[in-house]
Amino acid sequence: QLSHSHYFSHHNAFTDFGYEPLVTLEEGKKKLLEWLKE
Repeated sequence: QLSHSHYFSHHNAFTDFGYEPLVTLEEGKKKLLEWLKE
């Protein structure tokens, strides 16, 4: 198999640096679908 699925947690970035995503997963999926339809 040439590719593998990957999942990366932002937990360490949150605990170490206070990082919070600017876009929720749901918002990101909605924006992706809108972009794909263009």
